[in-house]
Amino acid sequence: MHDRKFFKRVDVQSTIITMVITVISTLICFFIVYTITYNDIKHTLDDRAESICEFVKEQLEPEDFEEIRTQESTNTERYTILHKSLHEISDVTRVAYIFTAYNDQGTPRYHISNLHNTSKFYKAPGEEITDKTKDKVIRALNGEKVVPSDIRETDDGYYYTFYLPVFDENKEVLYAVGIVFNVEGQYNTYRNLRIFVPFIIVIACITTCIISFTVFKRISNPSKYDMINIDFMTGVKNRNAYQIELDSIIRSNQNEGTAAIMVDLNGLKEINDKFGHDDGDKFIISLATAYRNLTFKPGVMYRIGGDEFIIIIRHATEELIQKTLIDLKEAFTYASDKERYSYSVGYAIFDPNLDDDFRHTIVRADEQMYIVKGYNKK
Repeated sequence: MHDRKFFKRVDVQSTIITMVITVISTLICFFIVYTITYNDIKHTLDDRAESICEFVKEQLEPEDFEEIRTQESTNTERYTILHKSLHEISDVTRVAYIFTAYNDQGTPRYHISNLHNTSKFYKAPGEEITDKTKDKVIRALNGEKVVPSDIRETDDGYYYTFYLPVFDENKEVLYAVGIVFNVEGQYNTYRNLRIFVPFIIVIACITTCIISFTVFKRISNPSKYDMINIDFMTGVKNRNAYQIELDSIIRSNQNEGTAAIMVDLNGLKEINDKFGHDDGDKFIISLATAYRNLTFKPGVMYRIGGDEFIIIIRHATEELIQKTLIDLKEAFTYASDKERYSYSVGYAIFDPNLDDDFRHTIVRADEQMYIVKGYNKK
């Protein structure tokens, strides 16, 4: 039941709507930025792969595939020159692995790479292409440009691999070039983005909720009053706040030393009838203003009726109450500019011999106030 009432509040509804809009907007922005930047990197790598393939093509001659076909071929001068060229290309273009492959009567075989023979990934000329890349190399040898669909994760890192065919003047495939980019840095960047986006959304939601809730309250309640507990006319606490405080005192058994000062305006009805309600409102406001203007306020003032106020003071003494009444009288004289404005006061401090609880203390203060009020009417 309470949950339903809570969600029916306009400020809560506006905050929820703002939060939903923020989540959707953040996700859309992330998706757009992620997709654009990711595709841009893919296109950049694609262009680099094409350029690298052209560099490799400039270094190799068709005869090289006849001369370099076995492990023994690595001892030849031509192999040394080509291996050095591929190694330099990989250094300049920051490529992890470049290799060439050729078709040996239907069997794809390795030719030359940039790797030294001490590398665990090194393949000697003439070795058959490994199974996990064979299909892609065959496709490249058949004239297809094989572009990766995504980053490949391995035990040794994250790689983005192209397999490109090289054609002769008659558009016949001479060989294929494998180009492997190490993209661990890019992968970590996008992985971190995916990890941090939920945190960004949470922070954005919290921020927008706070702003939305605050702005809504500021717009709907420009004076920033606590409309549940503050009397709008006078600025002091209202009857609702008084009832909460009274219940708290009694439930927590904090009656001891607590005092009640009852204040009632004299002749408010006559002033309303004779001078108008605006003048009556000024009368009411004058008393509240006088208390709010006190330099030292020993307790809290509540407006509990049209012309009735109560001041509840914890840890009260007779001397403190008398000083408060004197200060209030001086402040009231200063705050009101009408001699016809006056009020009656009665007070009582909780006495366990007279009071069962603080309610009885208030009754005694009220009775005293009416005695004084009757005296003031004479």
